[in-house]
Amino acid sequence: MGTVGIVVNPYSGKDVRRIVSYATSFDNQEKISITRRILSGICELGDHRIYMMPDDNRLSYDALDGMSNPEVRKRVTIPDTFVSGSAKDTSRFVKYVTEEERADVVIALGGDGTSRVAAKTIGDVPLIPVSTGTNNVYPAFIEGTAVAMAASAIAGNILKREEFLHGKLIEVSISNGQHDIALVDAVLSKKSYIGARAITQEEDIDAILVAQAHPANIGFSGLIGSIHSVSPEEDSGIYAKLDWQCNTYIAAIATGMLTRFGARDIRRVKIGEEIVLQPGYFGTVALDGEREMTFGPEDTMILKITRNGPRKVNVKEAVQKAADLGYLRSPMR
Repeated sequence: MGTVGIVVNPYSGKDVRRIVSYATSFDNQEKISITRRILSGICELGDHRIYMMPDDNRLSYDALDGMSNPEVRKRVTIPDTFVSGSAKDTSRFVKYVTEEERADVVIALGGDGTSRVAAKTIGDVPLIPVSTGTNNVYPAFIEGTAVAMAASAIAGNILKREEFLHGKLIEVSISNGQHDIALVDAVLSKKSYIGARAITQEEDIDAILVAQAHPANIGFSGLIGSIHSVSPEEDSGIYAKLDWQCNTYIAAIATGMLTRFGARDIRRVKIGEEIVLQPGYFGTVALDGEREMTFGPEDTMILKITRNGPRKVNVKEAVQKAADLGYLRSPMR
């Protein structure tokens, strides 16, 4: 018997980008449906314990209430903990389920931001990030039943956690004492306040460091991707200063929104290499698409890419390996 933690973010797929671009909203009912498919699959494949994160929209309770199989309800625990309606709920739950309940794997339904928050406290436990939005890079769109198969194989020790390598992340330190991480991209913005967090005016973007990039990505990593691709497996990233007076490149800055831009000081950054910046203005740092840190003209910041990221699970590869090991063979009755 193993232990599975499940995070369901009620706010993913509903940020300001739904207003300023053509992105669709991802409603909570669909998240509940995905969660039910995950619960059904896990309970079918093993006698595992399941812990679900409480939230102020009661998604975990609604998902559980709609399950027709009484066995599922016996397996699931929703901790009676304080709910703030903020990212702290995810961080606190992941820390609890990994440290106190010794979870074997954590499933996170949300966007890049949800995965980033989970990464801060997940430690050595494998993470299955499931996208519930339209412009995510780190989590994947994947059927909940397949997610359950991968999670059950890990919880049942068919697949060892050591098989899932630690991924890349970007570490950001500012001389004013702030420290944080990003899984995909860190962006320097000339917007001096955090506000709605999402950057909606492209000309505010001054510089970007990416841990992964592809021209088909939607968002900031797509800007770099239109110049050079960087896979999650490569031991490097790319840094560039942007020039909005030029139109050398075209990229999808948001869903349905292509932009033209220029870039200079484009350079490949190795794992562990430090980028030291002194922007000289009041600004913010957006981490995986959301402004999280502020800095002033006197501040210095250090950015670097490391291999301290989560043990990210590729669901299709995990299910294939479990099948090859005989995990999906039904015993004789």
